[in-house]
Amino acid sequence: MYSTIGLLYLKQERFDLARPYLEQSVDLAQEFGDQRQIAENLYWLGYAAANTGETKRAKQIFKKV
Repeated sequence: MYSTIGLLYLKQERFDLARPYLEQSVDLAQEFGDQRQIAENLYWLGYAAANTGETKRAKQIFKKV
């Protein structure tokens, strides 16, 4: 659910609003051990970070993928 809300904000180019939902979705996927979902959510989180001007944070996130 969190990733869906985050993706909706990404579609609206509201990257700042998407980030908290995507961060939560990464945490939840890690709790469940869903590697595919972790990778997908990290990708979108990195995308959102890059589009909010936080390139250093985005690079850190993409390295995890």
